[in-house]
Amino acid sequence: TLAGFVAFLVVMQIRPLALWCLEIGARLPVVKKFAGKLHEFYESSYTIFRPRNLLISLAIGLLAWGAEGVAYYVVLLGFGVPPGVNTLITCVFIFCISVVIGAVVATPGGAGGVEGVLITLSTQIFGLTVTTATAGALLVRFCTLWLGVGLGIISFFLWSELLAGSENAQRDEQPVMGD
Repeated sequence: TLAGFVAFLVVMQIRPLALWCLEIGARLPVVKKFAGKLHEFYESSYTIFRPRNLLISLAIGLLAWGAEGVAYYVVLLGFGVPPGVNTLITCVFIFCISVVIGAVVATPGGAGGVEGVLITLSTQIFGLTVTTATAGALLVRFCTLWLGVGLGIISFFLWSELLAGSENAQRDEQPVMGD
């Protein structure tokens, strides 16, 4: 599947080849009704999947997941896990694999699944008690997921007021004709 994804990206970046594939696809009865949407998808994806944009996005994603793993490390230090580079690397691995496995759980943010994997792995690898591992998992998930969700909800409800304030400010800044 990785090879297929890489091949897909390569074809997308060779514009004449991608457009030719879209034209061929548009002739097929099954694809014909979606041809316009597929072309629109291609145009959007062409920009998103440019090598530079893809590498920047990948770097940001790796930094973000690494930072969440470091947050888990800091939380576990507070619960008595010994400090060290190996512990840090293990915490980053545990957190990232927990999020990947938690993605299978059909809940927002993998709620329940991620915590279960965090608890299981931290008890098995670090020898934490289930109570301590649960506290660590809940604390790190609150800080890395639910705090952001809460801020997002608050922003959602304040958005109309913030937007209205921004529009009023722009209107006040515009010069009046005849000045």
